[in-house]
Amino acid sequence: MAVSDALARMYALVDDLRAGKTSVTEHSLAVYGLLLEGSHTPRQVQTDLLLTLLAEARDTEIGRTCGFAGIDSIEAFRRQVPVHLYEDLRPFIERMCNGEPDVLLHGLPGFVAQTSGTTGSPKLVPWPPTLDHEFLPFLFASFGAVETRFPGALTGRQMILSRFIEGHTAAGIPVGSASGYVRNLNESIPGMARVPGIVFDEQRFAVRYYAMLLYMLSQPLAWLAVLNPSTLLTFIEQLDLFGPALAQDLAAGTWTHGPDGIDDVMRVASAQQPLVPAPERAARMRDSLARDKRVNLEEVCPELRVLTMWKGGNAKHYLAQVRARLPTCEIRSEVSGSSEGALLIPLDDRTEGGVPALFSTFIEFLPAELEPSPEAFHDIEELKPEQGYRFVVTNRRSMYRLLQDDVFFLERYEGRTPVLRFSHRHGMQSSITGEKLTEWQIIEAVQAAEAQSGLAALDYQARPEWGEPPGYVMFLELDAPADDKLQRFVIALEHKLHELNLEYASKRSSSRLAAMSLIVLARGELREWQKHELAASGKSDAQAKIPRLRRDLWTASAEHRRIRLQRDG
Repeated sequence: MAVSDALARMYALVDDLRAGKTSVTEHSLAVYGLLLEGSHTPRQVQTDLLLTLLAEARDTEIGRTCGFAGIDSIEAFRRQVPVHLYEDLRPFIERMCNGEPDVLLHGLPGFVAQTSGTTGSPKLVPWPPTLDHEFLPFLFASFGAVETRFPGALTGRQMILSRFIEGHTAAGIPVGSASGYVRNLNESIPGMARVPGIVFDEQRFAVRYYAMLLYMLSQPLAWLAVLNPSTLLTFIEQLDLFGPALAQDLAAGTWTHGPDGIDDVMRVASAQQPLVPAPERAARMRDSLARDKRVNLEEVCPELRVLTMWKGGNAKHYLAQVRARLPTCEIRSEVSGSSEGALLIPLDDRTEGGVPALFSTFIEFLPAELEPSPEAFHDIEELKPEQGYRFVVTNRRSMYRLLQDDVFFLERYEGRTPVLRFSHRHGMQSSITGEKLTEWQIIEAVQAAEAQSGLAALDYQARPEWGEPPGYVMFLELDAPADDKLQRFVIALEHKLHELNLEYASKRSSSRLAAMSLIVLARGELREWQKHELAASGKSDAQAKIPRLRRDLWTASAEHRRIRLQRDG
């Protein structure tokens, strides 16, 4: 199969779906099959995609400046186009957002994605008016993988999504989250939207979740999809909270027992999509509540067979909590991506990540410890185990050789294509006295401390704290009191940090750094802190993950109980 034929076939599949010539299920299986074929020649597929992207953008400002028209290979691309940090592109992006056309893409953007990062100014990423040829091969290949494993699952797929439009640029271009864009994309494809958009747009938390639960539980739920596992746990918490009222409304197909304000949303939503009574589900919900004092989702929806969510990096911490509430359904990774690019497509339940989105994003692989140079990059077919890689991405989202901060590791190869997993963020470190403590070290230390102490944290975060001497405080959220395990936890935490970071051990032994202390928070407190901080800075929390290490200093508060290290052995 010629490579140009592979790309042409992929785009033809997308166009056929848009024209109504094929069903969502047929399209997903075909796209998945084409990705598997492409996995045997990834370098060729990626080269063809790169040249296609450069041809599309050759008449833009960046295309003329970098000579896109004269680039005919990956090697020439690396010689002529520099690696960019986001801040290098920000001035061009601001011009586009203010209404200047043909800068990084043809014409004006049709949508501007706003990142959900927790540090620095919000990043705006201009997308073209249509991203079908990038987004649909990315999303629907993952759909095809699940549909192959669980025939019929796609017709019962429901996803927890967010608002689409959060605001507008000075030129009137819509601004929102990437997950909101996916919601809008679903609504544009017949048979994909299960919940009316007005429900996801609702800003009142209780109203949004109640309406979402009503719609999702009144329809087949064979496949539950969510990006951030903490969002799934919130979904389950709200299901427990609203259980008795939901059971009454599900039985009758009404919303009369919902929270204040529910009528405002449901009158509009039900006009678009009538609510269907589900008396059998309501009965199972009542039985579950009477027996367990909480809702067993797998009992209420016995057809639920698969859950997809992020499983790598920080997300691994939530797996035990998720499995406790969904003990039998298969848990698979969701697609990995960001506002800046489509990245990884999961093929099975073994991987924490997936294969690169070969037909959507041109990805270069830079060893995490190296600075960019033409000879520093590793070939897609020759990545090394135990080597961390940062991605440099080029795509239709105004990103040209953008160096990203996430670090990925090789799991295995699928054909000649790497299966990669997210590990941590490059450069996420804190150093008060020269210890250079990293987020990855915090994650590893907490996992070791949990295993040794028997304590299971719902959530956690470390922050530096000034003092004599300075040190770090670890915030923990627990499901139940565990006073007998906290001291063992902090001892194990310190020991693992000494093992992982020699500078930390040196600073501790010389008393230049205090032992890490613990502060136990109420359940959900870290998430609430993050929501308030993001809202205050104008950022979206749609896909925000709680960083396991922050660099800004914590100011001690007397209201928080502190656990200090009492002994070292």
